[in-house]
Amino acid sequence: MNVLSQHFRCGSSRRNSGFTLVELLVVIAIIGILVGMLLPAINSARETVNKTSCSNNIRQLATACLNYEQSWKAFPCACTQTGAWAPVYKANGVQPQPTNQRENWIIMVLPYIEQANLFNKFVEKFEENNATHANSRAIGDVAFEYLREIEIPSLKCPTDANNRFPYIDGNSKKWARGNYGANMGLTLADYLGHDQWWSNPGARGVMGPRHSLTKAEITDGTSNTILLAELRSGLTAKDCRGTWAMGGAGSSATCRNGYICGDDNGPNYLVEGSDDIYQCSTSGMGVASKERQRLKMPCGEGTNSNRQATTRSMHQGGVNVAFADNSVRFISDNIQTRSSFGENETNVRNNTEFSVWDCINLSSDGQSINTADF
Repeated sequence: MNVLSQHFRCGSSRRNSGFTLVELLVVIAIIGILVGMLLPAINSARETVNKTSCSNNIRQLATACLNYEQSWKAFPCACTQTGAWAPVYKANGVQPQPTNQRENWIIMVLPYIEQANLFNKFVEKFEENNATHANSRAIGDVAFEYLREIEIPSLKCPTDANNRFPYIDGNSKKWARGNYGANMGLTLADYLGHDQWWSNPGARGVMGPRHSLTKAEITDGTSNTILLAELRSGLTAKDCRGTWAMGGAGSSATCRNGYICGDDNGPNYLVEGSDDIYQCSTSGMGVASKERQRLKMPCGEGTNSNRQATTRSMHQGGVNVAFADNSVRFISDNIQTRSSFGENETNVRNNTEFSVWDCINLSSDGQSINTADF
């Protein structure tokens, strides 16, 4: 070994190959910045996929309703009732509750969404030991317990995380969630009181309690009339909104969400107490009224039936709806609405002051609108 090479080796130094603390902190900061920049884009992309899936689900259900109409010459009823009832009950007729309902529109269209076996099981239980059909079991009966809790993925919008958790009724029984509701129209949901409203073109939707239309009876045009709209699943296990086997507003339908009342007027309406749904109370749901409003799921304190609810979603700025021509559109929360409060309700009822929102919920109001309006 020569002296020069030995000197070189002895005089050289090897740098530690590890990161210094400063370098490590710089790398962590850069990664944090990149994640912060990318996360909104990732979330946006995820929501785009979810929104598309949700849109496809509601279109599939609209197709099922249209196929049902073709087979049975009318759309399915939003909900039906058990037994016979007195002509007047609390001045509004008999209002939908689990103890007085039979099948709803979703149960009726099960064969058209590849759920014929489930449909047949429902029919078997409804008609079991009931030759006269007068005393059939209500949907809340224990006989339907294992059917009501069946999860059907196509009934769920992936944007709504609450649909992963079932509704738990007063008997501690589970009901699976769903996110799509029939358009009853702009009147209160009740079985007998609704009969008189169904003849009113300023109130009638497409599928009501014990009533429904044919395509030909949608005189405003199928492309201008909502058939189905999104619903949000309940905030807690005791909030029955978004419950697919349960009939009535909020659970599987929308109604009275326009000019007639004005306190639930339009998509994602935020006025405190707007939805009137079964067992809405601070103690019953475990969520105070102001908190329900903050979470954009207000409902009327002390309500005891599913009689009023608007369309709601977890999408930013609006909701998916399916029209009776099987088209799906995203309706903005800012669509034109008109409340009856403080306005001339007589003129509204005479079809002279309907909003765009009112018009697309009504099936035969006779108003002229086009798709550019919504």
